[in-house]
Amino acid sequence: MPLPKAQRLKAKIITAAVFIIACLLVWQTQSGAVAIGAAIITYLSYFLIQMFIANKRYFIQESPLCEIKINQEQIYLPALLFDDRKARTLEREDLLNVEAVWNFTRSKSGYDINDPEPRRAYLFSVIFKTRYGNTIPLNDWSIEHPELFKTLVEYNYPVTMIRTAKRGSPITVHTKWFFLFVFMCILIHSLIKYVI
Repeated sequence: MPLPKAQRLKAKIITAAVFIIACLLVWQTQSGAVAIGAAIITYLSYFLIQMFIANKRYFIQESPLCEIKINQEQIYLPALLFDDRKARTLEREDLLNVEAVWNFTRSKSGYDINDPEPRRAYLFSVIFKTRYGNTIPLNDWSIEHPELFKTLVEYNYPVTMIRTAKRGSPITVHTKWFFLFVFMCILIHSLIKYVI
């Protein structure tokens, strides 16, 4: 599962340290193959570090249940969704609305409504609005949203779906960043080798 924004900073700092070590290695070896290898290892290290931090954060021994449970009277939200590591139970009469912000992931032919190719919905956020004024957001988290909203509708919970113009294509963003990163490493290596 993705990390909260505060936890991502820790992963970025560790990745920056790996990047500095990789740059020193490239500087010492003066090799193009080492530069490309260092770029790939640095980029992959970000995901490995994120995975390690996420495993530590989301495995809670006191509350191992990791599923959202819904029945006629209440909704159970597991502890791993919250920073205080405590599960929440929302009573039906306290829940005003469940609001979801979503859009389709990018397909080959764009966002044409007549496109016969099936597209997957991408959920940006889910917010449980309660009677007491507080909201419980589930941001930056992957959930099985078709099953969640199907169950909410089956039990007649109030649900609002808001389609946003934002595009849900995280893999495209990572691919662009990866190629930019490799290009920058090759450029730095070339400058070191041929200019300095």
